[in-house]
Amino acid sequence: GINAEYGRLSGPGGSSPLLFLRESQNSPPHRHTCRSDIRQEQEVQGRSINMTIARRGLDALAAVDMKETILAESIPMYGRMIHKLDGSTYAVPYGVKDQAVYSISRALIKQNC
Repeated sequence: GINAEYGRLSGPGGSSPLLFLRESQNSPPHRHTCRSDIRQEQEVQGRSINMTIARRGLDALAAVDMKETILAESIPMYGRMIHKLDGSTYAVPYGVKDQAVYSISRALIKQNC
């Protein structure tokens, strides 16, 4: 069967199944990584600092009671700016009306998860 004690999945997305297993088996999963603990580092170099979370990620966070914690630390992004070669710009929305993706620091995700 599946054991929540050990997991070999990468990144914050890989942690999601472990959180679900923790809930279903009542035991905390162990996280193993080849990198140093980003929470202990003074500077994070050579890595992406921010990540975005869309609706599916928010649904997964809600299922493990973490959605509000993460949203409180995130910034909504409603679209991106396209820069043309002639110097002009135009906006491209991520969705319709008030739909957004949410930007959050990877370090904050690791601290809260």
